[in-house]
Amino acid sequence: MRKLFVLAAAAALLAPALLNAQEYGHHRWRDRSERLARIDALVRDCENRTDSFKESLRRALDRSRLDGSYREHRLNADARRLEEAMNVVRDAWNHDRDVDRAKRHVRDAIFAGRDIERAMSRFYLRSYIESDWRMLRSELNRLADIFDVSGIEVERSERY
Repeated sequence: MRKLFVLAAAAALLAPALLNAQEYGHHRWRDRSERLARIDALVRDCENRTDSFKESLRRALDRSRLDGSYREHRLNADARRLEEAMNVVRDAWNHDRDVDRAKRHVRDAIFAGRDIERAMSRFYLRSYIESDWRMLRSELNRLADIFDVSGIEVERSERY
């Protein structure tokens, strides 16, 4: 009888710990699932915003005093490079959802974004392009944080 009592007491003491362990494991899975869903959404949003920015920038440059200049050509090329890099990020991420494997592609996108930031800080473009760039840069920096890559620092310089 005494053994039964000790066994029952031990079971009563261990039951909450076992339930907590199961619950903890469930939360870890749910948190990982939620994290992946947030990364999915951010990658998708960045890729879509990059596509839109590239086209808006092209149209704005065609209507600016930079039209036909080398700087226009470089900015369009940088925007294309950023858009293509984000396509690769999206494809790499959608393929296996591996942060380490997608990291190098995110780094390529950030490098292209830094070139755009340098140019955007030097030349005034229409306010909607400036606003679009600020939003895209913010999303790219969030992506850089998630993938543990240095982001795009805001450049401050004289504008022409």
